[in-house]
Amino acid sequence: MAAEDIKKLIASRGQCKASMTRMERFLQQEPQLFTVESLTTRKASMNTVFQKYQDVCVQLSVLDPEHHKDDLDDDTEDRFYSIMTALECALNVIEKTAQQNTQTAEGSGKAARLPSLDIPVFDGRDVALYKSFIEMFEAVVHRDARIPVVQKLCFLKKYLKGEPLQLIDNLPIIGASYDSALELLKKRYDNPALIISSHVNTLLDIPALHRGTALQLRDMVAKVRQHLTALQNLEQPVTSWDAILACILLRKLDSFTVRLYHSERDNSEQHTAKFPSFWLQISSAE
Repeated sequence: MAAEDIKKLIASRGQCKASMTRMERFLQQEPQLFTVESLTTRKASMNTVFQKYQDVCVQLSVLDPEHHKDDLDDDTEDRFYSIMTALECALNVIEKTAQQNTQTAEGSGKAARLPSLDIPVFDGRDVALYKSFIEMFEAVVHRDARIPVVQKLCFLKKYLKGEPLQLIDNLPIIGASYDSALELLKKRYDNPALIISSHVNTLLDIPALHRGTALQLRDMVAKVRQHLTALQNLEQPVTSWDAILACILLRKLDSFTVRLYHSERDNSEQHTAKFPSFWLQISSAE
């Protein structure tokens, strides 16, 4: 059993050394390809690997002292400290560059300060929100010639989270990355077909009202109008959707409001003939 344990420990030690070799190759990349996030993650990973390596060596020294003596001249510990030093230096370079960019922006007469407008954070979960986000960002940041390009990239990352942030997070913090980041976001989210589907799905998924209070009805009407207006701006023929909308929205209303609609409806007219005016009536109810 001891022999089998020793074999496993030797294999585990080999994996630790292989991880260090991969890290050394990673550090041979061009410095501008590094990000604070990637270096910080690898630094923590390297600490874990070396701790595991030390634990394995201790177990080997107990199970097989003779074999362990052959490893006393191993340079793994020196490799670990060299790797950690290189990671720390790379982090310092990035942080110093970011600080210099900030100082340059501040030195231009506070030109890089954003106006007091709230730019909505875009997380990508609702693709229909991309247009409003990017137009607001372009109005406040993108078109401001006083803001350095590198700082525009930092602002862009600040107002993204989730999938959109992951999409551009590995781009190096350099001026050329800003246009690349905008292009990546545009290709992923500026998709009219996806945006139309998002608005339609939201209409289909509006929660049903079990008790139609005036406040709830007004809130529902506001949401419906918002999405219909957005669809109309996307050149969708919403004015021809009365029959479909009536069927969808009547399913969302409470039973009392549905009965009220049917009682006021002229059966000789088309199904939706009175629906728009009825919708306005219930939304303005007190």
